[in-house]
Amino acid sequence: MTDTRGVPALFVAGDSVTQQRAKDSEPLSGWPQHLPRFVAPEPPLFNYAQEGHNSSTFLRQRAATLVNLMRPGDLCLIAFGHTDQQLGRDDWYVPPREYRDNLRRFATVVTERGGVPVVVTPLCPADFTEDGTVADSARGYSEHARAAAVESGAPLLDLHRLTTQLWQELGPEETRRHFRWYDAGVHPVLPAGKIDSLHLNRAGAWRVAQRVAAELVRLEVLSEDALRAVPPDAPELPAHPRRTADAFPLHADLTGTAPGRIKVRGPCAGRHIVPAQKFAGVADRALTRIGFYLDGSRVGATRIGPKGQWIWRRTTYWPPGEHVLTLVGQGADGALTAPVDHPVHVVDALEAPRVTMPRPGRLSGGHPFIRGRAPHASAVVLFDGERRIGRTPVHADGSWSFLGEEPWHAGEHHLNVVAVFGPLVSPATAHTVSVHDPGPAALRPQPARPTGPLNGQAPS
Repeated sequence: MTDTRGVPALFVAGDSVTQQRAKDSEPLSGWPQHLPRFVAPEPPLFNYAQEGHNSSTFLRQRAATLVNLMRPGDLCLIAFGHTDQQLGRDDWYVPPREYRDNLRRFATVVTERGGVPVVVTPLCPADFTEDGTVADSARGYSEHARAAAVESGAPLLDLHRLTTQLWQELGPEETRRHFRWYDAGVHPVLPAGKIDSLHLNRAGAWRVAQRVAAELVRLEVLSEDALRAVPPDAPELPAHPRRTADAFPLHADLTGTAPGRIKVRGPCAGRHIVPAQKFAGVADRALTRIGFYLDGSRVGATRIGPKGQWIWRRTTYWPPGEHVLTLVGQGADGALTAPVDHPVHVVDALEAPRVTMPRPGRLSGGHPFIRGRAPHASAVVLFDGERRIGRTPVHADGSWSFLGEEPWHAGEHHLNVVAVFGPLVSPATAHTVSVHDPGPAALRPQPARPTGPLNGQAPS
């Protein structure tokens, strides 16, 4: 849709990272909502991105409305991937090949309507390895977005590459300031604090939008004279965490002189944790902040909120193995509490799960009972070919079992089983299950997916 001046409009299709955020959602902000400020003349913005939508649900529920509003020359950013890659959610996960096909189909439809599609790779979260290198958490979805751009002939805006470079330039502590990552009591909307390394705050979204605008010019999607200088009302970044939580020594003369207690509510002592584990708990209100030490070396600090709550995560990944996390509270007068030790076991990789039943070569009935072992995992996810068929929890002893709700059709089912623990995903274990004919009530093979642009129907 173009306005009365003939300025092409900017459309956005995406998930929660690109969603338009109202003033009452601050500090949360989607980067596309700031993009028009960097373009002259400023284009009208139609942001259809929605939290919880993956590329498949967007095609079914929102794509036709967006496309019907477009006019020739309008620009459409197609930015998915964060929701699609969530293996642990039945209603969110989209297999990589289907994700790529969805992006390609949508880009093709936009082109057929006379619009200019731009395929956008997923934004890189604020995750850093132990040595300070930005971690790649896209699980291959960036590569599939790049393939979709090639197959559709659409320009590719490699946001994953742009933000990886940006965060690497800034480093872990500075990068954190661009996200919805706040100690307790720092932001009025988040009195208990919030650690969100995926969604940007307003200042972070502004900075990413600035990089995106420059990249659109480089891709010749926008003309060079359309790039506007930085507007004067750029939002300020939050206070630097190191300035609001200065270091204090673990073995100072004041250690053990402050009254008050610190309690860790999660994770429990001795439990296995992921490399980007968050910690949360409560402390006496007489205390103002907590210092954290790993095996005796300081690794961070956080503020204590007005109701005694606190939340904290290391800005880089934890090293794998057994460790002792020590917490020391500090009062307003500088006095320190007695140290509190909290043992943890960091798991940075998962081995492929074992499938122990049914055994290879054995026939199963229409409701196969599948079980196995997956040490250190919280769940296993099962696929029949590329189709996700279910998720089941892993017990404390590492065992798991799965029984589908509906009968399986007769024949061989080539399963792929993966273990998950937080963001960690194991290699897949292949296992063939042979089902004999259970009768006419069995679930028959799924019909082929629609081949049309949007659910098999061209937009009107």
